[in-house]
This record gives sequence, structure tokens and C-alpha cells, in this order.
Amino acid sequence: FGDFSPPNPASTWFCILWLPFSVFFVSLYLGSVASFYISMSDRNVRRIEKKLRRRMQRVRTWQEKERDEARMRGVSGGFGFEGGVDMTMEDGEDENNSHNGGGGGSTESSSMGTPSKRELPPHLRTPRR
Repeated sequence: FGDFSPPNPASTWFCILWLPFSVFFVSLYLGSVASFYISMSDRNVRRIEKKLRRRMQRVRTWQEKERDEARMRGVSGGFGFEGGVDMTMEDGEDENNSHNGGGGGSTESSSMGTPSKRELPPHLRTPRR
């Protein structure tokens, strides 16, 4: 059937001893190939993670910038003033009489309906982490 076998007893004993050692040497070779592949894969995973972390940091920075801009729009009444509208009380000014004509209204908003610096609308507040 085409099988090869050693023709004399010395070559038979050589094959008997060589086969277990060859399995050991092939295992060492395949282990080194696998180690190389794993180190390359690990290096790529670290590179990708670093890239994703940088991208996430940029997104967080962008989100904080957008949140601050939205707060400023909310404080300025949507008119885009750089410093916003100053909603703080003057010295000696009564809180109930300051912006709404003395009607005893809310301290959280002025007569124009814009939120004061003391209390931002819920959608503009910084989320708790």
C-alpha cells in the first residue's frame, strides 16, 4: 500500500527513538510561531486601544465644550452674548423685586423667562458621574 518501513533493526530503533523527539521539536517550533503571533496581536490591540482612548478623550472634550456653549446660550437667553446676561442681585436689591416688577415671583428666572445663573434648566446641568 505504499507504506515505508525501516529495512534493518538499527534503523527501526532509530525511528523508535527519533519519533518522540521530533514531536517535541515540532512542538517547540509551533510554540515559537504562536508566541510571535500573540505578541504581534497584543501589540496591535494595545495600539487600537490607545487610539480609541485618544478618540474618546477628544469626544469628551468636545462634549464638555458643547455643554458649556449650551449653558451660555441658556444663560444669555439664546441671544449668543459672550458673557451672558448678568442675573445676579445688586447690593441692597430685593430678590423678589429685582427683575419682575416686585410681584413676588420666582427667584429662578427673570421676567424674560431666562434662567438665572443660580439654577440652570435640567437638560443643561452637568450629569453626575
